[in-house]
Amino acid sequence: VPCARFLEVFAMRDPEDAGAHRAWPMTVPLSVLADLVGSDGEGERDVTEHQSIRDAERDRFLVNGRLVQGSDGFSAVVGAVTDVLRKARIPAESLTALRDTASADDQSPGLLVGFAKSLLRAVNRTESGHWSFALVSFLCTNPGVSLIVPDSASAPPLRIDVAAGPLKARSPAGRAVWGWGLTAHLEAETVFDIYDPLAERVLMRATATFANVLSLPLALGSPRYLRHHRNRDRISETGSVRLQVDKV
Repeated sequence: VPCARFLEVFAMRDPEDAGAHRAWPMTVPLSVLADLVGSDGEGERDVTEHQSIRDAERDRFLVNGRLVQGSDGFSAVVGAVTDVLRKARIPAESLTALRDTASADDQSPGLLVGFAKSLLRAVNRTESGHWSFALVSFLCTNPGVSLIVPDSASAPPLRIDVAAGPLKARSPAGRAVWGWGLTAHLEAETVFDIYDPLAERVLMRATATFANVLSLPLALGSPRYLRHHRNRDRISETGSVRLQVDKV
C-alpha cells in the first residue's frame, strides 16, 4: 500500500476516512520533522547564495500578491522583494511608544537587501523542497510498491507575504522585548505523484506545503541587536510542512 505510514496515522484519526482514502491535511513542525528524518537542517543540500540564485531564476514568486518572474534575473527578484520591504507601513498610532517613524524607508538599504536574500534562500525549492520531500518520503515510501516523483509542472509560484507591525523577540541578553519590524510569511507548495513500481500509473498525489516565518526587528536597540536578529533559524518553532494525500 502506498503511503502506509500516512494511512496508519489516518486510521488513528478516523478508520472510515482511511479506508476511503479521503484527504485531510497533516501538519508537522520542522523541528519534529528534523528529528524524524535525522536532519540538522543544514546538510544534504546546497544552502549557498549561488544555489539560491539558480533556484530563483527558474522559479516564479508572488510577493504581496505581485507576480515576479525569476527569469527576469536574480537582481530583479531581490529588487522586487526589497521594494516591498521598503514600502512597508504601520499605522502611526501603533508606534507611539516605539519609534517616531511609520515606515522602513529610513533603514539601511544593505539591511533590507540582506533580509530579502534571506527570504529567498528560506523559501527556494532547494530549502522548501528538501523538507517537503523529507516528509513525503518518510510517510509514503514503500519499496517495491510505489515510486515518488515530483510534479514540477504543477508547482504554483512561491509566496512571500510581508507585513510591518509589532513583534516580540529576544535581546542578546536573552530577555523578551517588544518592538516593531518586518515579518515575512513564506509558503512553497510541491506536488508529488506516487506511481506504481513500474511508473506506469499514478496511484496517489501528495501535496506538501512548506511554510515558515522570518522576522526583522527594526525598532530595537543597536546594530549589534539587528545583526543578531536578522532572521530566525530555518528550523524554528514557526516552520512546518502540511501534507495532503489524495487517491487518484
